[in-house]
Amino acid sequence: MSYALLKLQYLESGSLNVPGQSNCFDFSNNNRRHKSFYQPNTRGWIISEVEKCLRLQNIVLWLNGNAGMGKSVITAILLDKYIQQDMLCAWHFCTHSNPSQNTVLAIILSMSGMLEITIPGYTKALHSQGDAVLQEAKSSDDPMELFKVFFLTPLSEIDPPKDSNGNPKRMMAFFDAVDEMICKEMNKMLTLLRDGFPYLPSFILLFVTSRRNDNILSALSAKHKPVELRVDSNE
Repeated sequence: MSYALLKLQYLESGSLNVPGQSNCFDFSNNNRRHKSFYQPNTRGWIISEVEKCLRLQNIVLWLNGNAGMGKSVITAILLDKYIQQDMLCAWHFCTHSNPSQNTVLAIILSMSGMLEITIPGYTKALHSQGDAVLQEAKSSDDPMELFKVFFLTPLSEIDPPKDSNGNPKRMMAFFDAVDEMICKEMNKMLTLLRDGFPYLPSFILLFVTSRRNDNILSALSAKHKPVELRVDSNE
């Protein structure tokens, strides 16, 4: 499947299924449900802030707020916007009801499968490391080793994606409700938010949502202070 076919599939049916990528989770129903709750012409200031972050080369944007304030709804609306602009590279919705989907291993492998479709050159760079390296990373207890092999190394070896005019463009990665991971896996993810994601190539902007949590704030702020948005702000 190509990005063009993924986009066409989404526009026709709202499907985010990634055929041919067995590790990718299908968040179509999650996205449709959250998107259906959106009230038109609201939260425009958040969309504007995301656009600003894309222009200013920010690396991580953290949207936080209390449960039920619409963080996942905003994620769905932004995903809809950027898949249509050919700027979506990966996405994950954490939920308490699917703990097996919320392990670091499962998330990295799912998002990696998405990158094989959305980022030109990623597949070749990933597999050039060799099957033995990929399998060893999957078996490792070190989340940074997994992150390095599946994200840092291949993404650092490819040219930035280009828009229709041949100019470098930025891509959006969405990680919704990180605080819904179980404690052990969330601690591993905090390691990646601290030591991994801030060092991805600058063409990727990571959009993270959660309830406001001091541990998440500490991890995100350790190396590069994120742009922080409060969903309940009146701005």
